Amino acid sequence: MSHMEHQVPYDFFRYTSFGLRSICEHAGFKELEIQPFGGRWTRWAYEMPRCLSSFPASGIQTGRPTITGILLLPVKVIVSLMVPLFQLIFLSLDNLDKSKNDPFGWSLVGRK
Repeated sequence: MSHMEHQVPYDFFRYTSFGLRSICEHAGFKELEIQPFGGRWTRWAYEMPRCLSSFPASGIQTGRPTITGILLLPVKVIVSLMVPLFQLIFLSLDNLDKSKNDPFGWSLVGRK
């Protein structure tokens, strides 16, 4: 649902609960159970570590240091240490999201 592009340039579809239902009904499935994988807070807990990739590399390991990477290295370390704590907080807050319409993904069980 809200993941980065992959299989570029062949990433054509994102499946919502409505899209999954429509596809399965057109395929002849009669009984459908569609459930969200968590809610908004679960998705944010998953996304947090991916934000670390926005920081430029320091270049220290390759022997090609960059000013921006070195200056932001302390911030990156602090954020890296804080991410697990915020993930725990976000996962515990997920119970507050009653609508679950912005989940990490969807589970579908269909029967013909």
